[in-house]
Amino acid sequence: MTSNRLTILLSKYADNNLSAAETEEMFHLIAETPDAAVREELTLLLKHTQPVLVYDEQRWAPTLQRAIERAEAIRKTPSQVPSKLIFLRKLAVAAAVTGLIALAAYQFLQPSTTKNETPKAIAQQTKPIVAPIISKAVVTLEDGTSISLDSLHVAAAKKSIPVSIADDGTLVYEEKEVTAAIHTLTNPRGSKAIQLRLSDGTQVWLNAGSSVRYPAFFGAGGRQVEVNGEAYLEVAKDVSRPFSVVAGNTITTVLGTHFNVNSYTDNGPVKVTLLEGSVRFSAGESSVLLEPGEQGIAGNKLVKIPVDVEDVVAWKNGYFAFTHQSIGELANELARWYDITIHFDPALAGRRFGGGIARDADLQQVMRILEETKIKCRLEGRTLYLSK
Repeated sequence: MTSNRLTILLSKYADNNLSAAETEEMFHLIAETPDAAVREELTLLLKHTQPVLVYDEQRWAPTLQRAIERAEAIRKTPSQVPSKLIFLRKLAVAAAVTGLIALAAYQFLQPSTTKNETPKAIAQQTKPIVAPIISKAVVTLEDGTSISLDSLHVAAAKKSIPVSIADDGTLVYEEKEVTAAIHTLTNPRGSKAIQLRLSDGTQVWLNAGSSVRYPAFFGAGGRQVEVNGEAYLEVAKDVSRPFSVVAGNTITTVLGTHFNVNSYTDNGPVKVTLLEGSVRFSAGESSVLLEPGEQGIAGNKLVKIPVDVEDVVAWKNGYFAFTHQSIGELANELARWYDITIHFDPALAGRRFGGGIARDADLQQVMRILEETKIKCRLEGRTLYLSK
């Protein structure tokens, strides 16, 4: 009940529609409710409420400022302020950037579309393009043999490969010494993310349109894998065997940590984002040491910047987070997920987006949201055209 009340208050607050008493009630609820519980409630709303993509800085900047100022006014103890204010700031920024509060408040912020109001571009499409519901990943052995997941059990037994599929769909390699062999797990476009557990216990999540190349068994030396596309890794700690990830012309070296690697060729330079621990990110003769919350970018010059890590790993957690994304970045991400081709009018190049979309939404839902942002959508077969 408390979380429902807080969601209602957050929604009204985002729309600047709270009374003084309700405002005080909202901040007290935030102070008394565990951060994880509030975030879980908003994540559930993300999956079941139509989201918003529009990033309106003029609307949300004052909202954020009011949130910070009013939280200061009702803080209970000095020691309580930092964590609660940081969490509150993340919630308020989410409204402008990842859409978590905005999702809860959609009915207040956007004109709703009735059941009888169907955009013409969507009405013309008779067969919906749905989000991936299974993984189409394939394992390629060193001899070039490709094995689909549904036939992996038989092939593994036949070739004496210590690999199986867990009940949750994770591809699991046993810590069993076998002939040194390099395998490649490829997750194509239009496929659900797949989880892989390497023989040393390292966990890998592989996004659509990506692949990871790895040894079936790590020997006594170092541990190295190669990523093309995007992967999130939780590396098993082993001081005697450093772990390294090769992506493009970069190498990320760790002992044990959680980080994300994005090396999509259509997404600019390789980016490595650290969530826990520490990593050394190298490109050529240059290297930087990353701390949690930092992202290394291997452009013309190797740099590191602070980022919101929750946005970076949103794909792993079941939603898109379009944080200040350009139309090109948005198009690339949607094209990989739905396995479609997207063409957009160059006149849209200056548009920036915020907001979040559940990854289980079908393409028609996404088109409706884009229509709300004054972008015209035309779907022909598996090609989506976007224009002003």
